[in-house]
Amino acid sequence: IPLVDGTSSLVNGRSSRVFALVFGEGVYLSTNGGQSFSKTLNGTTFSDIEISANGTVYVTSSDLNMLDGSSKINNKKVYKYQNGTWTHLNGAGSQRWLEVAVNGNQVWVADRGVSRIMYSSDGGSNWSNFGFQQNQNEIGYLDESTQADWVSLGELEYNQGTNTLWWS
Repeated sequence: IPLVDGTSSLVNGRSSRVFALVFGEGVYLSTNGGQSFSKTLNGTTFSDIEISANGTVYVTSSDLNMLDGSSKINNKKVYKYQNGTWTHLNGAGSQRWLEVAVNGNQVWVADRGVSRIMYSSDGGSNWSNFGFQQNQNEIGYLDESTQADWVSLGELEYNQGTNTLWWS
């Protein structure tokens, strides 16, 4: 998953800072407009990356169950990249975080089964439940005890124009 930092300086007419989530590898960063990359954060299951207007980057990671059941990677975290340093934001809890949305210092993360969205108003220092709780009755065919992971989140986005958090 690529992310071009529109807040960074330009190199040959392109944003100098480019991030890439590489499955099974980690997070890579280019500071020369994508001409070369270096790994900045180890990990295997990063699922989303977003950048705030001030250039702070947030990534989510989840656990991974192999289809054949052979292994499981447990890496349920939210990270923040600011001033050249990655920080694990452990206040969000240890869910299977799939998506992240940002608006300045406001950060939302949502888990894989869309059962929980956490919110921070201070760039990830403190977290609270966003108040969304999936109700099994909303999805009549869902047996939450056995099929919760089949309900997946496609995207979590914040629209500044309408001051609305959207998810699908």
